[in-house]
Amino acid sequence: MSDPISGKNQNKRQYAYLLTPAGVEEKTRITQAFLKRKEAEFEAIQREIEALKGDLEPTQPAARKGAKSTKTAPR
Repeated sequence: MSDPISGKNQNKRQYAYLLTPAGVEEKTRITQAFLKRKEAEFEAIQREIEALKGDLEPTQPAARKGAKSTKTAPR
């Protein structure tokens, strides 16, 4: 049963299990597949960010409110 305040499970025995060599092998394979999938997602996101940055047109910085203009009035 979970502690409503900490959210921690008070019954730790339900987590206890024996890892056989086959179980360790299976967990390793699952973990490797997970990491490979997450690395591919990360790389795809990085490519998407770079593409989006490339789509941005260079813009001039907007004038700050209250800043003095550098333009001079015609004489």
